[in-house]
Amino acid sequence: MAVRYPDKNVRNALISDASVTHFVGHRVFNQYATPETPLPFIVTRRTGTEREQAFTVPVGVPRLTLNLVCYAATFEVARELADAVRRCLDGFSGYFDNTQVKQVAVEEERDELVQLAGSEKPPAFAVEMDLDIWWQET
Repeated sequence: MAVRYPDKNVRNALISDASVTHFVGHRVFNQYATPETPLPFIVTRRTGTEREQAFTVPVGVPRLTLNLVCYAATFEVARELADAVRRCLDGFSGYFDNTQVKQVAVEEERDELVQLAGSEKPPAFAVEMDLDIWWQET
């Protein structure tokens, strides 16, 4: 049985959207980006999966929470990239790799100034988002 990852649907949607690839090309990573990765780029991390239960059977569809961070050398670029990501993903639904995403909702956004780990580069600007993803699990 193939393992399904709704996070792949999110990456596929992002690298298929011209307003996002204008900034990052295909630099959308799961978990981390190497210190050599040029800015700007996006990193996603799954922070939780909730499956509601009623006695012995699941109810509804699972909800995955995904943390997504847009990194850039300037605040303006980080903000523009985050706006493009939000326009692409908020309300997104679709199929990828036989996994159906029912809906994506951007729940929260934060602006940050960060020092990238393992890097001698100056601090980077980041816009961090928390996404809720409802998906069909079969």
